[in-house]
Amino acid sequence: MAKDTSSKKQDKKTEKNKKPFFARVKTWYKGITSELKKVTWPDKTKFKKNLAAVLVIIVVAVVTILVFDSLISMVLNVTGFYDVKQAPAAKPAITAPVEPGIEAETTKNEG
Repeated sequence: MAKDTSSKKQDKKTEKNKKPFFARVKTWYKGITSELKKVTWPDKTKFKKNLAAVLVIIVVAVVTILVFDSLISMVLNVTGFYDVKQAPAAKPAITAPVEPGIEAETTKNEG
């Protein structure tokens, strides 16, 4: 089979032509600033209207989530599916030492 040496040569060429890290960062930053200059920014009145709309939507979303969370929590508490009070921990059964030939006996705690 023939070896593919052309891809190896191309890899070496790209490594040689690769710019240093900070030069690439500088090029990236210049590209970002040139793109931001092309952006049409809104005026103050339009900005305030858009800001108010976003804040209203956020408040409505928060209130909606709060209402649904409260309703679901209430339903689960009323049905007993979710109980805030934790049941007391079960006491472990006491076992007597096992002697050869005798089965272990357990005693139940009465509480």
